[in-house]
Amino acid sequence: MDGKILHWSYRDFHCFPEEILKESDNLEEIYLKENFIPSLPVWLFELTNLNFINLCGNNITIIPDEISKLVNLNFFDISSNCLKVLPKSLCYLKNLERLLVSSNQLNFLPQGFC
Repeated sequence: MDGKILHWSYRDFHCFPEEILKESDNLEEIYLKENFIPSLPVWLFELTNLNFINLCGNNITIIPDEISKLVNLNFFDISSNCLKVLPKSLCYLKNLERLLVSSNQLNFLPQGFC
């Protein structure tokens, strides 16, 4: 793992790898696309240096409200997952410039969404 960037795409992960915590102080970008990850761990939202997350092509069903703690996040790709709703807490991410949510099961955006 690079000190600031983690590239662990296409690795057949079935849960969010806890090994990330070893480098969490320096981590700015996470690439975990095309795995089988079903959920996001609570500890992920304590990694406030993160500015880029690519989780495209997993099995994620929910984005927890705690996502709002990632105040430096400016790119979030959660496309091609199993989301049915988006949390309104995404609106609190003032630095978020790109949110990719295509190929999910979304029917609408939350009322008052950005």
